[in-house]
Amino acid sequence: MKRFFGLLLERLVFLSKNLKVSKCRKQKRKHKKRKTGPPVILTVYLNDTQQMLTEVPVTPATRVIDVVEYCKEAGEGECHLAEVWNGHERVLPQELLLLDLLQQWGARRLEVSFYLRHCPSWTQGIAQPTN
Repeated sequence: MKRFFGLLLERLVFLSKNLKVSKCRKQKRKHKKRKTGPPVILTVYLNDTQQMLTEVPVTPATRVIDVVEYCKEAGEGECHLAEVWNGHERVLPQELLLLDLLQQWGARRLEVSFYLRHCPSWTQGIAQPTN
């Protein structure tokens, strides 16, 4: 009789260990990371000659204001991000999500350039007084 209970207990322990192992394996499969595409890198030119640039990683939550803060130097005045395509320049709104904008450009994305402008966006169309 002792032997019977010993075998029964041994079998129960063996089964419970197998259940724990199989549950852990299932949980590990659930927590696999989703595959994502290559990271999106935005090239921002710091001057008109395109000699100075900064490459900025763009995530789904990256806004224009984040890119401006990333590119401008400490102590620098107001700046804004401008989009240039086919000779036309437009000031980008501060809260615009850049990944959405890049996706909207689609195949023409390579034709678009982004510039950090070192003046407030509201002075863009106003003639500067000369002294």
